[in-house]
Amino acid sequence: MPSSLFLEALEQRNLFSGNPVFSVSDFYMTEGDNGSAKAAVVVTVSGSRLKQSATINFATQNGTALAGTDYVATSGKVTFAPGDTSKTIFIDVKGDHLAESDEYFLVNIQGTKNAKIARRQGFVNISDNEPGVTFADISTNEGNSGTSLVNVTVGLSRIYDQDVTVNYATADGDALAGAYVAATGSITIPAGETSQTIQVGVIGNRAAGPDSYFAINLNAGPNAHILRSSGYVTILDDEPRASIFSSSFLEGDLGTTQVNIVLNLSGAYDEPVTVNYVTEGGTASAGTDFLSASSSVTFAPNETSKAFQISIIGDRFAEPDEIIGFTLQCGSNAAVAEEQGTVAILDNEPRLSVDWVTDYEGESGAKAFVFTVSLQFAYDQAVTVDFATGNFSAIDGIDYQSNSGSLTFAPGDTAKTVTVLVYGNLIPEDTKQFSMTLSNASLNASIVNPLSYGSILDDDGYYYDPGYGGGYDGGGYYYY
Repeated sequence: MPSSLFLEALEQRNLFSGNPVFSVSDFYMTEGDNGSAKAAVVVTVSGSRLKQSATINFATQNGTALAGTDYVATSGKVTFAPGDTSKTIFIDVKGDHLAESDEYFLVNIQGTKNAKIARRQGFVNISDNEPGVTFADISTNEGNSGTSLVNVTVGLSRIYDQDVTVNYATADGDALAGAYVAATGSITIPAGETSQTIQVGVIGNRAAGPDSYFAINLNAGPNAHILRSSGYVTILDDEPRASIFSSSFLEGDLGTTQVNIVLNLSGAYDEPVTVNYVTEGGTASAGTDFLSASSSVTFAPNETSKAFQISIIGDRFAEPDEIIGFTLQCGSNAAVAEEQGTVAILDNEPRLSVDWVTDYEGESGAKAFVFTVSLQFAYDQAVTVDFATGNFSAIDGIDYQSNSGSLTFAPGDTAKTVTVLVYGNLIPEDTKQFSMTLSNASLNASIVNPLSYGSILDDDGYYYDPGYGGGYDGGGYYYY
């Protein structure tokens, strides 16, 4: 609808100098299906009270609505007696069964000597009331054979007093005719009802593939609007999906170990399902960590889980855990949920670590600070590791006596000790530290905690203890 006209600058035109002025209003209505309805356009007077009669002339004017087709052209006059504040102009608006855009026509007013006009033009807005046609997207399972009929519901936005005919035609999406039965035709929604169905055939098969869709395009007869001209039917592939169950296995120390890799299907199927697989190196290396393998697994009807075996190669080398990759490919009657799958090889060589030691220094002589070096678990081979102290805030030869060497864990051992002598004195001082470092572990073990510290606490007068988590100013306490 065009913008409503605003009030003119009446003061500048001397229309509000105490005199009454007239305006015409807009009117909004719904068209109707037959006959005619009345548009009631109101002319009002404002300003001072009328002291004598005033006559207003009016006439309709076409906008997008046309006289004779959409409304009855009307003209005439209304007379305001003293004391009147409004008059109503009635105009016949014709009903029809044609779906069309909303329309409008104009009502113009003109004053006489005693009637000054503030708003000269009003709009009559006619909303079309024919029903809208629409339908919702749907999904359906593909099926394994034959043709299944899919019902697509076409609906009206309201009950209507006439039959509504809707034409339809299918169109390819990524599903091509052959995956469904191409169709064109029409349906009729009887008067008083609000829906009807279109039937489209979907062709079943046992070929695994992605879901796909096709379109249904609509157009309607003259008495209805198409609110949505295209909708979609999604064909859900119902062949099962195969995937590898993520799992982990201990590596072993020598030879090869057979492990079961589990394949799962997303659902039971009524025919045998074949899935092909091939190993691929992830962080694990074929020939060093596992033996390459490629083959296929067949699920019997209604089976949903199946295992195949691969060989993991054991060794005596401490190393990070490793990953074996798999690529899956559908053989028959199935697709893969994820083309890539993995399992983990967990290294089973032991890990080494060293603890922290904290103690008072003593007032004279030397005190033993004993560090424990631990092996994660008992092992059936000897394990060796080097150790060495180092200066931190404590100084070798002044605060402690350095120590370095090598430790050997015999088969079955899980702990060894290293002794460091700390020198006592009578000098008040802060807490001091020296380091203990592990290195050069034998190939059959790895170090997970290579660094620790010995903390020497002063016991002369006051001393400053930074605390385990501190070691910086302001993070500890003074003791006396």
